[in-house]
Amino acid sequence: ARQDTLAEKLLLPLYNTMLIGDDRFILAYSARGEFGKIVALWEDRVAKDPKNAQAHISLAAAYLGASRRAEAINELQTAITLNPEFKSQGERYINEIKSGRTP
Repeated sequence: ARQDTLAEKLLLPLYNTMLIGDDRFILAYSARGEFGKIVALWEDRVAKDPKNAQAHISLAAAYLGASRRAEAINELQTAITLNPEFKSQGERYINEIKSGRTP
């Protein structure tokens, strides 16, 4: 909690938000297990660039980290549609998720 307060004190004046889309912040949020923040950041990136298959894959990973398995599968299916070369790997990930495993 103390670290969150310090982060707010440092970041809010600079960015006016705690959800900073820089990849370094995404890595930091991941290290802390703050998947809700990661999901919000990737949802924003996907909204801004909906045809970016890699962004959908990253959002799927964020959903998986947040235990939102069905949404992860939907994002992987979207990534397959956008990038057919990802089909084999994407379907393998989907099968792992459906089996209760984390790819």
